Amino acid sequence: MELITQLMSLVKETFSNVQIDDHPWIAHLLITVPLQLNGYDCDVWLLVAVVAVLCGYDIMGLNEKNISYFCQYLQALVLFLPVQEPSSYQ
Repeated sequence: MELITQLMSLVKETFSNVQIDDHPWIAHLLITVPLQLNGYDCDVWLLVAVVAVLCGYDIMGLNEKNISYFCQYLQALVLFLPVQEPSSYQ
């Protein structure tokens, strides 16, 4: 849940017009056709779906040809996160 909490906080800080409810989550089908053409980056596609939903979209605008751009965007977000010293871990 820590990752979800951090992602929600990041979305709230980055996109001021996005409203995120704290109510229990309900699963909804986002896509019905496969977008991933390989067997090794399903976790990236999962993150694409999470970002789409958190930003209020019902559909993802990415395909296999431009998934590398999302990976670069995700890397930039991760590098932007503050670093904690090991002694401050909870």
